[in-house]
Parts: sequence; C-alpha cells; structure tokens
Amino acid sequence: MTQIEEDRCGDKKIFPIISDVRFVPEAETVKAKNGQVVHISKIGNAPPNEIEAENDPLVRQCSDLQHSWPAYDLEEIHQCKYHAQILWQMLKQTQGDEWKKIYC
Repeated sequence: MTQIEEDRCGDKKIFPIISDVRFVPEAETVKAKNGQVVHISKIGNAPPNEIEAENDPLVRQCSDLQHSWPAYDLEEIHQCKYHAQILWQMLKQTQGDEWKKIYC
C-alpha cells in the first residue's frame, strides 16, 4: 500500500477512502499511514463465508470507530443521506482537533 497522503486541489482537500478492509494487517497498515479505520456493519447482514466470520470481529476491534448501518427499503433510501451525515458528525466528534486540523 502506498503512503496515504492528503492531496490539495485548489481550495478542496481530497483524501482516499478504502472501502474494503477485511484483515487486521490491512487495518493496521491504514493506521500506520496516519489513516483512520471505521468499521461499518450493515444490520442484518451476515458474513458470507468463514474467513470473514473469523476476521470481521478482529478488524472491528482494531478500528477507530464502529458503526451499525440500518437496512433501507427502496422507498426509504432517502434516509441513507441523513444517516451518512450522522456518521460524518460522529467521525468529526471522535477525532477532535486532529480531525478538524486535517479535514475542516
């Protein structure tokens, strides 16, 4: 994995999001590169295989923030945006001044 660095584009700050971390060494690498690991579990979603059933709790344990994401029916999908805003606020609150220094 290459160094995770902030990339400035004018007045915008761009930072990478790695959407699939399945093993502790991957999560530890993200953290070692000054990244944050957010474990998101979809409510009602079971691990698809034994490997993920074994590793998911370990990745969750080493994450910086854990969150459960509800399942939405098609007619409720608009609520997903509001849930994402709540998660964003949780991230800013849990990271305190460090988060504000980097991303605000």
